[in-house]
Amino acid sequence: MTPQDLGRELTLLRDQADLTVRQVARAAGLPASTAGDYFSGRHLPAAGQVRVLHKILSACGETDPDRVVWLWHVTADRHVQAAGSLTGPADWVNAVTFTPDGRTLAAGSSDDSVWVWDLATGSVRAHLPHTQPVTSLAWDGPARLAAADADGTVSVWSLPSPVLMAGAAVNSVAYSPDGRMLAVASQRLQLWDPVTRRPLVTSAVPGGTFVNSVAFSPLGTTLAAGYGDGMVQLWSRAGKPLGPPVRASASGLTESVAFSPDGRELGTLLAAASADNLTRLWSVGSPGRPQKLGPSLTGPVSYVYSVAFSPDGKTLAAGVTDGTVWLWNLTDPRHPSLTATLTGPNGHVYAVAFSPRAAWWPPAARTARSGCGTPARWRRPPRCARTTASC
Repeated sequence: MTPQDLGRELTLLRDQADLTVRQVARAAGLPASTAGDYFSGRHLPAAGQVRVLHKILSACGETDPDRVVWLWHVTADRHVQAAGSLTGPADWVNAVTFTPDGRTLAAGSSDDSVWVWDLATGSVRAHLPHTQPVTSLAWDGPARLAAADADGTVSVWSLPSPVLMAGAAVNSVAYSPDGRMLAVASQRLQLWDPVTRRPLVTSAVPGGTFVNSVAFSPLGTTLAAGYGDGMVQLWSRAGKPLGPPVRASASGLTESVAFSPDGRELGTLLAAASADNLTRLWSVGSPGRPQKLGPSLTGPVSYVYSVAFSPDGKTLAAGVTDGTVWLWNLTDPRHPSLTATLTGPNGHVYAVAFSPRAAWWPPAARTARSGCGTPARWRRPPRCARTTASC
């Protein structure tokens, strides 16, 4: 759009609203001279000032954009027929463009994003976040899109989009061991195809709560989901519950879930960290009937945020909000014993992880980050030492 085009459109809206330039400027919070430049067609708003234009439009009575992309079929003989609409944007739609094959449509919006639809189904293929209103779009073939922002930048996206839109806050993600599925813990349990970036399953969870943590079993056939109401439930890869939820926290959230990586006499182990300061263990050799093992692991005096098994499955690490990491020996999971309490971080320990590689003494230093970003280093004994990290 040229400055002259903008000036004509704004003048038409102002005349329809029966307002003067000075009245519009006052309502939009602009100097009268600046507003006058826009109405006279002398220049466009500067990069990054698209919202100034929105204020002018609102002052002229354009206060409720329909945020819809409208479609029409136009035949060879110029017969026009309505073909529906596409929804999703939360603010003005500034640009639209079809892919060269006509199968996909992209729209740039003032909600600081690009929306991409599959025209055969009308479904959203991608929602690409930007930092400013998107003002212009251009396709390079069917899978590469350039998007210009009001802040003076141009982003080039490749589809399928690297951004998966879960629709609500995401608390945890986990890949299946074969890499063919991604589990997302959000308001619902979501399973995605990471290749096509399309959702496979979206399931509500019992009790109307949310999913706070997810983890796949070593074979990838079972998924553990920890809930906001303190329960844990096992699911099949097809997104079906394998049994009823079991209690993992007497109060508060199930903060973290993890499977042991090894097969053992008692079957794969499942650990859950909780907001009641405890860590619990189950044998899940029969996923529909997890069996509680021994007493809960005690010691931490604050929330246990994260748990992780060592690669051999014989050690469990737990990160605690008091800045400590606890290590338990699970050689006999019915009778776990405390191995060590690691200190160093001076803030919450939000996550812990073991390195998959052996780290022999003495180079077995490991670095952790606490809630305040302070590094901490630990060494473990020789022979079976492995790197442990927390954050």
